[in-house]
Order: sequence, then C-alpha cells, then structure tokens
Amino acid sequence: MLKTTLLFTSLFVATTLQAQELPRPSPEQATQAILEMMQMADELAGQASVKLGTCIPALEAEHEGQIACTVAVMMGAGSSETQADFYRQGEKWVAQPSVSQDQLPFPDPAL
Repeated sequence: MLKTTLLFTSLFVATTLQAQELPRPSPEQATQAILEMMQMADELAGQASVKLGTCIPALEAEHEGQIACTVAVMMGAGSSETQADFYRQGEKWVAQPSVSQDQLPFPDPAL
C-alpha cells in the first residue's frame, strides 16, 4: 500500500512539474544568448536562429530560475541539436553549457 501511494505521489509530482510552463527566452533572446555563449554574436548576427525544444529545471543550477533546454541551432543551410542552460541576468537571457544532458531527450521530438 505504501509503495502504491509513493508511486502515485511521484507520478503526480512529475506530471505537475511537466505541466507547469517554465519561464524561457523567446527565440530571439535564445539566439542572442547562444551566439554570445559561442562568442559569435558579431559574426553571425542575423544569419543564425535558435529553436528551443524541451525545457526542465537545470541540474546543479547556479542561478535562480535556471533552466536546461534542448536547442536546435540553424546557421545557413545547416542545423545542429544540443543542450544549453538559460538564466536571466537582469532583463537579458544568458546561455551556458548544460550538465542536464542525461535528463533531456536526444534527439528531441519537440525540435
């Protein structure tokens, strides 16, 4: 009985967390943050775009509200899927490499 109760409680918490929409950057903000992380903001401004897929609360978060997301980076005719953490620094979104890779789907069907 206790195992069943714990199982249902765990499922409820997981479903509730997934159902809540995490604050996340817009595509333009995510693009700028990723290009700045790659130190290519000046070279690729206007030539690259980013699409966010699945986002979860980041593991080992160093900043309040830090999220980990799958990311599709499109540059020219090519694209690449990766993961990155995002957090707010004032009004600006910042990206950094993620340590949450094992918690995110790859490849991500949301992308």
